[in-house]
Amino acid sequence: MQLAGDEAIGKFAGLILGTMMGPTIVFTIPVALGIIDKKDRGYLGAGVLAGMIRGFNRFGIGVTVVITALTAIAVFEQITGIMFPLFDQMATSDASTGLTPLDSGLLTCGQSGILQTGRILRKAVQQVYNIMDDCDQAALTRSLNHSRKDKG
Repeated sequence: MQLAGDEAIGKFAGLILGTMMGPTIVFTIPVALGIIDKKDRGYLGAGVLAGMIRGFNRFGIGVTVVITALTAIAVFEQITGIMFPLFDQMATSDASTGLTPLDSGLLTCGQSGILQTGRILRKAVQQVYNIMDDCDQAALTRSLNHSRKDKG
């Protein structure tokens, strides 16, 4: 607060810093550590944390372990119905949606997977479509349009 000069500015700066560091610590670092090769972790640390490489690997692994353990507890609670005090937040249903946060997260991941699959399939269909001659393309387009009209 002394650096800001005004308490409101200090709180606002803390809010901005928290909203930037939160996703970095909770999402970017664990996901990136899982994606990149171990030999490239030093470069990741340099890019994400701007020079704070020392201790980065230990911290990232620690965050990954904590997230994995808490997710395992949430899955156990959801499947068995046995709730642990202080750990039941992920397996408790929301009154308005009827979903647990775990369900909501899995739905989001599933929707993302479906979108990625659609993109891959679209590229494959475009490649097959480009191989066809004009007559084949017209027949395929006609049959697809006909099948859509029957369902809608």
